[in-house]
Amino acid sequence: MVEDVRVQVHTYDAEMGRTGGGVLNTTAKSGANTFRGSAFFQNRPNALIGPLFFNQIRNIENSPQFWRSAGGGFGGPIARNKTFFWVAGEGYRDGLSQSLVMTVPSAAWRSGDFSGYRTAAGALIPIYDPLTTDANGNRTAFPGNIIPANRISPFAREYLKAIPLPATILPTGSGSLPAQDVIRDAAQQGSLKLDHHFTDNVGLSGVYLYQNSSEPNRNFFPDAKYAYPSYQLDRAINVFVLNNTYIMNSSTVATLRFGMNTFADNNSLPFPFDPAALGFAPSFLNAMEVKKFPSVTTTGYQGTGFTGVNKRDYYTYGGNGTITKLIGGHSYKVGADYRLLGVKAESFGASSGSFTFNGQFTAANPTINTRNAIADLLLGFPSSGSFTRNSRVNNSVRYASAYFQDDWRVTNKLTVNYGIRLEKESGLREAETSWSSGSTRPRSARSA
Repeated sequence: MVEDVRVQVHTYDAEMGRTGGGVLNTTAKSGANTFRGSAFFQNRPNALIGPLFFNQIRNIENSPQFWRSAGGGFGGPIARNKTFFWVAGEGYRDGLSQSLVMTVPSAAWRSGDFSGYRTAAGALIPIYDPLTTDANGNRTAFPGNIIPANRISPFAREYLKAIPLPATILPTGSGSLPAQDVIRDAAQQGSLKLDHHFTDNVGLSGVYLYQNSSEPNRNFFPDAKYAYPSYQLDRAINVFVLNNTYIMNSSTVATLRFGMNTFADNNSLPFPFDPAALGFAPSFLNAMEVKKFPSVTTTGYQGTGFTGVNKRDYYTYGGNGTITKLIGGHSYKVGADYRLLGVKAESFGASSGSFTFNGQFTAANPTINTRNAIADLLLGFPSSGSFTRNSRVNNSVRYASAYFQDDWRVTNKLTVNYGIRLEKESGLREAETSWSSGSTRPRSARSA
């Protein structure tokens, strides 16, 4: 769909403003009086992809990988010498193998049996009961290093059902699990450009482009995909540009442009889960704006918690007009520019809670590296926790400018480029007047 791309990194005219650095000018391809087109296809078959290094040294066979991409463009006349079109599209499908070795609790630990929890020298590492003490006020260890079944938290029982079992048992008594997954990405876009010439002096063109993509992260919990600390990134982009050119006479040209861009950049939950299954209190469940598996960190072991849901909708609307006049060696430009830039955002974060277990409650000395986060988890003693609630905001900035530019060709070897641009930008403000900046008018405030 692209005819030409130019990047101006310096010495651009006064008609360019607001954004520092380079200026990117892209021209979309147009149809003509003859039909023409092109297409392509690219394939990277799994049979030609070598083994992953870490899979190879672990004697694990690669999961199938692939890359397929295809696209093309076609255009021509709708009405000869008057109206033309160009349509284009492109997309890809990608499967990328990922591997990881996770440290997960063994079946014995899940039942509270830490009798095999030992140092490298074979000495037993005791698990202490944070609720009992001896006559001297010191905490006592669980008999046999086993947490009784009636002391195991209902939350821990249900929570651990989502964690896969290990493939091998480590010397410490915990477990190791080599795992792999295939990330399957998909994206596609399509565009249409229409050109219409009302007369030889007046022309109108419009471009519309749509793109969307789905990008999941890796997930190594095959039987409980809702629990792995993964994410699903979904994006959708709409672009519309309208250009009008009016050749007023042999030395004067007027252009009017309008453009808009919307960009939905969202983290979604592709796997549903009801937190009520974990035994949370009804008041906590009712406070959850998005119900998902909780984010849990168990120090030294595999954590959980699908990323928080985020909804971010960026938008930009703008219009500008320019008159260009050629007089002798001068090329004068005068024009104005207006833009509205904003984002509607809502971040739910750890809406079903975020909890950390680090083993400090069941260790003999919390400062010594003998903590066992799984023991604290079984007893339901987190070292910290949080809960997130956020309000939706609609933040925007309004920008206006006027400019004058002259490219003066003094001689065949010397051109002087000069101009002036006047700019005004509003302060960042929220649509419901929750807050604002750069404004002299008082605003009401509410919790955001």
